[in-house]
Amino acid sequence: MFEKMSHGGGGSGENPESGISSYAETLGGEPDSESTSAESVERGESVEAGRSLGGAALSVSERLENGAEGREEGDEDEELDEMSPEEIGKSIENLVFARKFDIDKLVSRMLPNDVCDKCAFLLDYGIADAKMVAEKMIQFSPASVAEHLTHLRSRKNGEEIDVDALVMALDSAGVAANLETLVSNGVGIEELVQKMDPADIGPEQQKIIDRERGAILDKKRIGELSAKMGNGEDLTEAELRFLYETERPIRRGGRQSPDVAWSPEEAELRSEYGIEYAMKAGISVDEILDSLAEHGMYGKMYIAEHIDELIKCGASVEQLKGKLGAKGANGVDSIIEVTRLGLRGAEADSGGAELSDEDVLRRRQEVDVDLFMSRISPEEYQKRFAFCGGLSYRVKAENLDALIDRGYFGSSGDASELAWALGLVDQKSLAKNAPTIIKHMSFWFIWGDYKHGSRTKWVASCMGPNYRAQNREVLEEQDA
Repeated sequence: MFEKMSHGGGGSGENPESGISSYAETLGGEPDSESTSAESVERGESVEAGRSLGGAALSVSERLENGAEGREEGDEDEELDEMSPEEIGKSIENLVFARKFDIDKLVSRMLPNDVCDKCAFLLDYGIADAKMVAEKMIQFSPASVAEHLTHLRSRKNGEEIDVDALVMALDSAGVAANLETLVSNGVGIEELVQKMDPADIGPEQQKIIDRERGAILDKKRIGELSAKMGNGEDLTEAELRFLYETERPIRRGGRQSPDVAWSPEEAELRSEYGIEYAMKAGISVDEILDSLAEHGMYGKMYIAEHIDELIKCGASVEQLKGKLGAKGANGVDSIIEVTRLGLRGAEADSGGAELSDEDVLRRRQEVDVDLFMSRISPEEYQKRFAFCGGLSYRVKAENLDALIDRGYFGSSGDASELAWALGLVDQKSLAKNAPTIIKHMSFWFIWGDYKHGSRTKWVASCMGPNYRAQNREVLEEQDA
């Protein structure tokens, strides 16, 4: 039924013609009136074959062809009224490809079972209103809505789908079959458990229930640590081991994958109680590196940003290469090369003794940007370093005006990304440099701008509660 549900395109900004040719080829030609009528009769459905543009029974494709020219405004609605819901559902692809009719009007006239059958096409090619599609589907099959809820909510007006109403409409088996999807769309696990009969809770459902209940407990513990930070209290070794995940991963809910980012609350705590603080409490650098490696690309971002601290705490260059690689994104050799360009005396030909790779990494955050810009052009920097081991996020944030003015930093979208990255790996720098970052951001490039509504709110959303509170006045000034 939903064989096209995994299509990666869509959304309100998608080109409605994208993929139409390939999709049309799978249709096997246009449906004619005879096959439509025959199948309708078999289903016991009524098709008003006599209602047509010319008085005789015409197929939908013939109506479209006959009405292609000479139509006046309002004719489309009149023409649509002459088609039965069964005809519209049967020929929805042709009707959409003809580009004569408003897609949402078509959906409103379709039978709920046909909307279920054509859900993927309506969302991905027709760009239909997902809320309307879901409301139609739920009349026929609430379980189908639950099964594809994530897809529906990612499309036009999908965020307006009433998930609570969906849960109420589901029976126990429907909840059990779609438990993972419902949880990932924000439905509380206890509410879902109450909807399920014990007989429908199998090993897979129990695994999800245990995971989500554990995530609730871990989130509560993060809140307790955040409160201690707000009161200026130290964390114990056990609390730091929990925060740095040296003994087990923090349970965050939803499907777990290697590329799991920290929440703003967790990232704030890591920024306040940093690597050196954790090591003084008894955690080894090896434990921290091994834990970071479990976070995929986010772990690598963190290691690259704090490579100077890790070196100071005993990590070796070879050990870091083992975690980051030598080349490529955040490669250690690339970090060394770009850092040397901004350090006086780091190269033999600059009048000083050449620094070792270890010493260069130790000074990762000490780059002299003026010296750096005198040694490499903006074009060469963008070509060689922009996407593999460039300047640290902290250095970029502290020198953003100069880097943008001289062409070393890209669009205003990059400033939005810088805020996001610092929110993950160095919230202290984000808070310190928030006014400059906000100044260079464009609303249209803000990730998630439809949720946050302003540049300042976007930056604030990248911070934890304590840093937001500490910098409230500064942030409010940016909106004034």
